[in-house]
Amino acid sequence: MDFPTKLKHLRKAHNMTQAEFAKALGISRGNFSNIEVGKVSPTPLFINCVSFMFHIDRDWLTDDSQDDLSVLIESANMRYMILSKYEQLNENYKKFVEDQITRLLDLQKSEDIRNRK
Repeated sequence: MDFPTKLKHLRKAHNMTQAEFAKALGISRGNFSNIEVGKVSPTPLFINCVSFMFHIDRDWLTDDSQDDLSVLIESANMRYMILSKYEQLNENYKKFVEDQITRLLDLQKSEDIRNRK
């Protein structure tokens, strides 16, 4: 199963529209749609963001020989658990969590750039 197909299954497992999924990843719905239908190849950063945000093994996403969809159930359960805990935080702590995630994504992006050299 190829990446675009897995991406669509992942989105549906989370009961999200393309617009909702794109917003969660910080990209436009149009860009997301092009990736989901295979018109545009995903960048390593995009793949890492999907993996991180939706708790999916990066190797599963990128390995076309892996067709086991049971990982999607685990992903949806983990996302629900994390979101429900996040919702219990007050606004100051939510801001802290968001800042930490942004820093981690920046760090990951830097590492991806270094690894490509």
